[in-house]
Amino acid sequence: MSSLEWRVLATLAGGQRYTIGDLATDILAKQPTLTKLIQRMEINGWVASGADEADARRTLVYETAKGRAVVMRLIRAAKVHEKKVLTGFSANEVATLKKILHSLITRTD
Repeated sequence: MSSLEWRVLATLAGGQRYTIGDLATDILAKQPTLTKLIQRMEINGWVASGADEADARRTLVYETAKGRAVVMRLIRAAKVHEKKVLTGFSANEVATLKKILHSLITRTD
């Protein structure tokens, strides 16, 4: 699984439905790249898409049961890894590190 596929599944893990545009913004990907990726992920059975009931012009993407099972396994593994990596840091240091990393991720040129 690619890191981009992981980010898609982790974002959809909350059960929300996203437009391609909103999902692209949230996972820091270009919309055309994400559109092709979503098509491949649908073939794998990890996500599905359908028309927005409120606006049929919009397509919404959401996780499938298969995608949810895959991502939950990965989230558990990520949490174990995070705990191992952050061992020895205080809660305050961890919070500061996460704040800095989030700032770096969301920084625009």
